[in-house]
Amino acid sequence: IPLGVECDAFAPSREAAKARNVLRKRLGIAEKDVAVLFMGRLSFHAKAHPLPMYLGLAEAAKRTGRRIHLIQAGWFANDSIKKNFVEGARAFCPGVNAVFLDGRDPVIRANVWFAADIFTSLSDNIQETFGLTPVEAMAAGLPVVITDWNGYRDNVRDGVEGILVPSFMAPPGAGEIFAYRQEFGLDDYDRYIGNASQSSGADVRAAGDAFTALVGDAELRARMGQAGRARAREIYDWRVVVAAYEALWDELSQRRR
Repeated sequence: IPLGVECDAFAPSREAAKARNVLRKRLGIAEKDVAVLFMGRLSFHAKAHPLPMYLGLAEAAKRTGRRIHLIQAGWFANDSIKKNFVEGARAFCPGVNAVFLDGRDPVIRANVWFAADIFTSLSDNIQETFGLTPVEAMAAGLPVVITDWNGYRDNVRDGVEGILVPSFMAPPGAGEIFAYRQEFGLDDYDRYIGNASQSSGADVRAAGDAFTALVGDAELRARMGQAGRARAREIYDWRVVVAAYEALWDELSQRRR
């Protein structure tokens, strides 16, 4: 039984259209520009290293000639991480307008989906298991560019609701020393996941190809967005999820009897 989302909160409406116009005007996103959204923790060691996203979008901007805006709506654990993200975006995707919004702000959290044309999350971290934000993006009718990482690849079908970017990790056994150091108290958990994150990543060239395909093709974006909205309602809407739990409870009751 998957996690659930309230699909109606992401559905098209007059309020959603107004929110889109307000946010895009505030951020300087013209009607024909393409806005790409990342929503979630902004952490290169505990969520997703931004380099493949930055390089992939820079490549898409170069190949399509389109004006691309990257909205990173989230939060930083400290000022040092924030500095690295801001300077990294400036260095690795200078042709992309990178903006940062506070994803903890309830107004931003509720409305930023409507300002975007594409959602992305190139997670490469062992902490990422299910991946709720890609499902929320599908509910909002956004095509997604995500890694084929852990639960992500179960929630989104490659070429249908979005594009899956290959991810990779060192082979089994390579991280044994990290586990021992954490087990014996030499490293805390934060250091452990940081060490592990050095052994995983996403395919930068494939990310560039995925972004290029969607940035340059509005019809493809619309088709994948519609498929995503349908899949979210069919599988992840709370009405479906709660019904699945009720069926489970009934089955368990029968077993107890």
